[in-house]
Amino acid sequence: MTCVTEGPSAGRSYPSRVEETLAAVLADFRDLPADHSPDEQTAQVLIRLAEAWPGPLEGRDLCDFDALCRELAVTGSLPQRWISGRGKGAASARLPSEYWRLLITVLLAWADRPGASGEEFGLAMKSLNAALCAIDVAEGWADVEGLPELRAWSEGILEPI
Repeated sequence: MTCVTEGPSAGRSYPSRVEETLAAVLADFRDLPADHSPDEQTAQVLIRLAEAWPGPLEGRDLCDFDALCRELAVTGSLPQRWISGRGKGAASARLPSEYWRLLITVLLAWADRPGASGEEFGLAMKSLNAALCAIDVAEGWADVEGLPELRAWSEGILEPI
């Protein structure tokens, strides 16, 4: 176990809690069919980002992460189909609510990273902002599992900042 001394996760033990949380949520979503077309299911992008934790994010993953956070901050929504680095296509339906637990968990994992400093700290804050946007949206729905726990996790990240 690692102890973090700076960044949003200062003083908390890692990697076990975040890894355990990601593993538990990913177990529900791992059986999605692979889609290797230029656009893919947003859930598959989220799984890629979860599997890349704790990083660093590079290349396509970083580009998709940036676009995902921007899309959430600007529109408060995400498309079901994802065009790498750009977000939604012209005629994409909204990401179904059953995937928002995966979305928020992935964003909080990237916000609650061990040793985040410099650019990594900026990435963590971008992720936390996107997670808070997603939590606010999801609170309007009755079917997003584990939302109180996700809200508590986000508040725990904010507390030392």
